[in-house]
Amino acid sequence: MKQFKASRGFTLVELSIVLVIIGVLAAMGTRGVGLYTATKNESEAQNVNRIMLALQTKYRYDNSTSTLTNAVAIATGVFDKSGWQVDTATNVIMHSFNGTVVLAPATVAIANDAFQLTMNSVPYKNCGDIVRTVTQNAYSATIGTTVVQASPSALATGAAIDTACGTSGTVNLVFVYTKTL
Repeated sequence: MKQFKASRGFTLVELSIVLVIIGVLAAMGTRGVGLYTATKNESEAQNVNRIMLALQTKYRYDNSTSTLTNAVAIATGVFDKSGWQVDTATNVIMHSFNGTVVLAPATVAIANDAFQLTMNSVPYKNCGDIVRTVTQNAYSATIGTTVVQASPSALATGAAIDTACGTSGTVNLVFVYTKTL
């Protein structure tokens, strides 16, 4: 009777099973990253809308928004639940993508009848989702130097947003809101 040597190593079937498992896990991980990015973009857009709604409530009956600054907004507590980093000593506000946020008075019809929120250094890949969501509530929106929504009656289009967001680097976003809810 013939004796066989003890085989060492893995069979082709065993290696194939391991590769299939690795492929499935990699596909699940890639999908999860996309969901995380979408959720973060939605969260940023919701932060902007919530903050601006709080400011609309604060300034609704005031004659002017001329007093609006980062310091005033920080003092009113509008950033408390935003998840953004707020330095009360320097009045610097950082959004979730580590760029600065600047609040200032703005003009729509008469001087200081609105306010604007500027998000500096937003990654281009996050720009489109944020702008699409925020423009539903904003009076106007600017990406870099391109006005993509001039007023609520001239809504931003997806193509204009995508073109203005670009394909690399970061962009600055400026949203203007009126005092009325």
